[in-house]
Amino acid sequence: MMAMSSLLALWSSLVFAERPSTGFSATLFFFGAGCVAGPAALGAVGGRFGLEASFALAAAVTLSTAASALFPTGARERG
Repeated sequence: MMAMSSLLALWSSLVFAERPSTGFSATLFFFGAGCVAGPAALGAVGGRFGLEASFALAAAVTLSTAASALFPTGARERG
């Protein structure tokens, strides 16, 4: 977790160069919200539709996140 926090700090200081502390706070907030909401949502999906659907949904979210990181659209050039 410490390594992830340091990577998030570095990333947010590059992305939110005008207000790095606000960007880091927002990043940690959404990271924490996802850590709470994600398992709860997948547990609800698993309870309703079965574990296969829950794992398939988790895989789809993971693949879409990886695809958006590997192939960004509308990325602005950094000079």
